[in-house]
Amino acid sequence: MKNKRTWNRYLDSQLYSECQMVTALNAYYYLYGKQYCKQGGKEYEELVDKCCARHGSALDIHKIHKLLKIKVSKRFLSFYGVLKDTESLKFKKNGIEHHRASKLDPLKKSRIQLPLEVSTWDRINYGNHSCLIVDYNKRAHIVRIANFRKITHNGWIFADDLEDFYIPSYTSGDRGLNGDGQQWHYRLFMKDEK
Repeated sequence: MKNKRTWNRYLDSQLYSECQMVTALNAYYYLYGKQYCKQGGKEYEELVDKCCARHGSALDIHKIHKLLKIKVSKRFLSFYGVLKDTESLKFKKNGIEHHRASKLDPLKKSRIQLPLEVSTWDRINYGNHSCLIVDYNKRAHIVRIANFRKITHNGWIFADDLEDFYIPSYTSGDRGLNGDGQQWHYRLFMKDEK
């Protein structure tokens, strides 16, 4: 377990359709060690409007990333792609191509990079949902995830169980879909030192 932040200081719910903004605010807390603003306060409401998230989509989330001085470093299609210092291996699961980090057990020789945004499919509200992985236990292969509205134990869920909530990866002729025509499952956040 890497993250020493207090779990109850992460935002674990949302007021509108601002899940990407909540993820960005949680990434800010993870990276800088302090909350940017209180949920529901005037500053929070201004952020909701700034990224156009009051009624869904967060079309201008990049404005929030810039304001919070966080940047999206990398994008990954598979949980195994975010592990450091390993070789890549492609494999198919349920007809979907994934990239595993190593032919050997990648979890025993690698560590996950955090904080990590994960895109899930919300089966209750039928739409994409953004959450933030803030901790990882390599031995048990479990992650601690904030703003995830499914059954967890104090935020912890087995990484394999989390895969049940993935958005299917696909490729299409439309290259405007979240980058190269693919729906990314994960995005890594880092401090923007600019």
